Amino acid sequence: MAVSTHFPLYFFTLIFLVTFVITENLLVIASEQNKESEYLQLLERIKTEIEENSSIQNGGINIDPEISTELREWIAGVTKLCISGKVSSVFEELEPPREIIELINYIDNSGTRRKDQEKEIDVLKANIILDTIYDTVDRDLPYFRSEEDFSPYAPRYSPLQTILSSIVIRSQQTIDTYLSTSICTTTNETFHRLADKSIFYNSLSSGLSSSILTHDSKNFGFGKKTNVFVDTISTLSIQIHMIKSVASLANLDTNDDTVRTLVYLCIASNGIKNPLTKTARELAMMTMQRMVPNIPTSALKIINKQISMKLIEKKEGEEEFVNWVSTIPFAGKLAMFVCDSMATYGVGKTAKYLFCPSEKIRTEDTSKSSPNNNEL
Repeated sequence: MAVSTHFPLYFFTLIFLVTFVITENLLVIASEQNKESEYLQLLERIKTEIEENSSIQNGGINIDPEISTELREWIAGVTKLCISGKVSSVFEELEPPREIIELINYIDNSGTRRKDQEKEIDVLKANIILDTIYDTVDRDLPYFRSEEDFSPYAPRYSPLQTILSSIVIRSQQTIDTYLSTSICTTTNETFHRLADKSIFYNSLSSGLSSSILTHDSKNFGFGKKTNVFVDTISTLSIQIHMIKSVASLANLDTNDDTVRTLVYLCIASNGIKNPLTKTARELAMMTMQRMVPNIPTSALKIINKQISMKLIEKKEGEEEFVNWVSTIPFAGKLAMFVCDSMATYGVGKTAKYLFCPSEKIRTEDTSKSSPNNNEL
């Protein structure tokens, strides 16, 4: 029986194809392993930069479900009122639960010695607070990227202070446009325009809300520490709402666990030049380039726990200073208003830097990246 003369050719072709497929798969696996290794190294750097001596770990401690539910409901209620411009109703409608009072007392006496278990319970409470704010801020609410978006939810306060604060924020944005071009170098003009509008309206809202809370809290007997804490929740709500808006303009899914961590890092870092911000930018680039591997989110959860208490303590310190400024005769209230607005503006600048689309990334018309946006 004659053997086909083409048999050797078929055989070697088959061997070549099999080898090619195996090699390609091995390269893909190696690439995925490199991505995972790079991703995990970034997370380790972030954990170190947040707090070098942090001992927060998952110690198997859980909060009673009823307490957790009570915390979530109260924080969600405060967040909805603050972000929708009804901040003046907070003290009338929502009395702080016992768990909140205990957490406030811990923050106020953070220098005292406490058992590790007590510390971790308070960190878990802070994490619940931050996650609840994150999940609530844009529920049934638009991102503020136009006057039409913002106007129905703008806190109502002194027209003079509103005008003066608007001038201050607009002036700073104009200066940054010409002197701080390195913050975001993308040529995507839609991203620049809508991100700047979101930063402006949320910065204005932050100053207005803080002024209203400071004024209205005098009529209720919750105490200074509770008033400052409510102001902290209000500021965090507005800032997270703003950062999620900017992140979505970069075509990122704000429901993604990595994006959530990036939003928290944006507030926890102290400006664009901070090493933590630089590291977070690397993580944001990986995320925008769809290079984040599918690995367990336990590392992200540990980072979020580290950030939570640190962030609330940081904001409490800022709000206490701002409230002290408000006691200065005549100019105090205006100074407080501007301080709060510019603090949120600074966070907005960091968000724009962090989520600035790279020219290597194919950018689409970001005005369509969120159903909450109305094009101007």
